[in-house]
Parts: sequence; structure tokens; C-alpha cells
Amino acid sequence: MTTTVRKQFQKVLSPYLNGKGTAKFPLDQPIPYTLIEQIVKFRVKENSAETGRTNK
Repeated sequence: MTTTVRKQFQKVLSPYLNGKGTAKFPLDQPIPYTLIEQIVKFRVKENSAETGRTNK
């Protein structure tokens, strides 16, 4: 997990953080699909911005 993701989603990720760069979702709780979707969209946007910067 990137530092920017940790900063952006710090409050909602805090129950799942376990060590550096690791989020663990407990098996006895529902999977937070909405949170995962938000993180993926954030990273896609972030990666697109980085790619655009390096290709210029």
C-alpha cells in the first residue's frame, strides 16, 4: 500500500492496518468492497497522473 493511500484513507483504513503497507480484512466480518473500490479508483487516478508526467 502506498503512502498516499494510507494518508488519503487513514480514518477508514485504521481498523484494517497491520504493519507497514498491509491491510488485513478479518474473515469474520464483511469485506469492505466499497472501500476497496475507492482505493482502486484512487490508485488508477494516481497512476494515470504519474504516467502522464513521465511521458511528456
